Parts: sequence; C-alpha cells; structure tokens
Amino acid sequence: MTFPDRDTYMLKLEACTFFVERQSPTSWLLSYHTPSGHYHYRRCSTAQDCVALLRNPRDDDQDWVQLNQRVPSLVLPERVFDLSTWVGVSDAPPPGEELMRARSLLILFCAFAGTAHGQADIAVGSTYDIVRSVDLRDGPGEKYPKKINQKASDVLQRIEYLSVDASTTVKLLDVKGEWAEIQVTEPAFLADTHRGWIPLAAIKRGKATRKLEGWVEHACLVYAKKDTKSQAIGFLPQRAAVSVVDDGSGWLEIRMNGLAPAQNTVMDVKTNTLLGKTRVKPPMYIEASNFVELSP
Repeated sequence: MTFPDRDTYMLKLEACTFFVERQSPTSWLLSYHTPSGHYHYRRCSTAQDCVALLRNPRDDDQDWVQLNQRVPSLVLPERVFDLSTWVGVSDAPPPGEELMRARSLLILFCAFAGTAHGQADIAVGSTYDIVRSVDLRDGPGEKYPKKINQKASDVLQRIEYLSVDASTTVKLLDVKGEWAEIQVTEPAFLADTHRGWIPLAAIKRGKATRKLEGWVEHACLVYAKKDTKSQAIGFLPQRAAVSVVDDGSGWLEIRMNGLAPAQNTVMDVKTNTLLGKTRVKPPMYIEASNFVELSP
C-alpha cells in the first residue's frame, strides 16, 4: 500500500498525540506528545516502519514500557496502524505565509517541549536507574569515542567498552542537550572507573531504586503484581539466593540480572523445577518481609 508523500504525519488520540516526521530521505522519527511533555520513541527507515513499531512491541522494548508508564490508560485502535488515517501536517491548503508560520511553530514547539521536559524532570547531583544497556562515551554525542574497559579487554583479548545497564545506579553530573554525564554509584566497585556520557533517554525518571543481593528466610510465593491476591507465578525455596530491586513499597522485584537472577532462582509450583529463561515473565515480586540482605 502506498501513502501520500508528506514530511510529517500526526494522529491525535484521547490520551496522547503521535507524530511521524521525516528526518532525512532515509530516516523517520516516531514521537508522541502527552500533557507532561514530548518524547522521542524511535527512528526508522520509512514512515510505515515507524507505525509498525506500535503494532507488535517486544516485551523488552523499553520505549514501549516508558510510553505505557506515561500514558497508563493508552489503548491503540486499529486506525493507528493504518498510516492513511493519519493527518498530514503538510496537507492542503497550499502553503501560504500563515500556514508556513504555523507549521514552523508546531515543529519548534515539539522540539522545545522534548528538550525542556527531558531536563526538567531530572536534577544534576541526583541518582537514577538505567532503563537499557548503553556504552559510555568521552563526550556528549555519538561523534565521541566509546570508553574502553581496559581490564576486561586484557582478560578477554578483545575490545570491551565501559557500559551501564539496569543493574546499575548512576549519579547525574551534567546535561548537554540530549546527553548526560554520569558516574556509577552502585555497584560501588565500579564508581572509580565508570564515568562518561550516555543518551539522556537511557536514564529512568524518578527516584533511584536499591539493587540488593540476599536470600529468603522462608519459602515464599512469587507474584506477577504487588498483591498477594494476584497470580502466583512460582516460588522461592527456603534460603534461596535472589537479586532484587527495592523501591520502598514493601515489595521487592526479582531482577533479571545480578548474582542470582530470576531465571536461576524462581521455581515452578507444580513441577518443583526452575522456570528458566523461556518461562520467566517479568515483572515478578516477593514480599519484602521474606528477604535478608547479604552483609556488605
């Protein structure tokens, strides 16, 4: 199916407004606007590819996770996936002076809102979680080289780079445009070496969680939600080691990384065997009262 050739498509829903904008002849940007700000989603090679991203999002797609967190009531009707139902910002009437001024203001507003909000909800000196694995760079942009992890490179006999991921907590040192200078604070042994620049989008907004290692005192059920009435998806046997995230809610989320990740610890209630990677479906929670932290 072919569509009219436009530079920008827009689709307004009750909860948010989606944009697909041409960045270059071979690059399109999918973004969305909510009452809290304007956010970039991802770039694609065609406008149709951008729309297709919304139809079958991956379970580990952090952009999709953030969209659902910002718009919890979001329901995507079928017309979202048909680009012909989107409004072309460059539609008729022919571009006169007022139309061109209005279009320029729209693009300027979206760009400003994205940058302003990206910096307004974070603060230099505060600590944050990371939403995806990303390599550290020497400066604020992809033109700067990645920082080499010399110790790992020497051991593995290949080039390895310093990086951060969801298992780390970072302190924000500086912000320049869409890039942030950070330093790892957890785990503490990385603090001296892991400092550099990462995309601002890799930083999770909100208070940083605590990443803990320990075990459970008694056998306990693992739930899909922070509610004992929700579905029990497995259990942890007594004295089982487990890696968790503590957000202060009284519940702990079992991590997919760490010394004792979920795939190596959560047992099937019926078969009494490990769920393993193929059957682990995050998020998974245990009550905090069952957990004992390892001694530092």
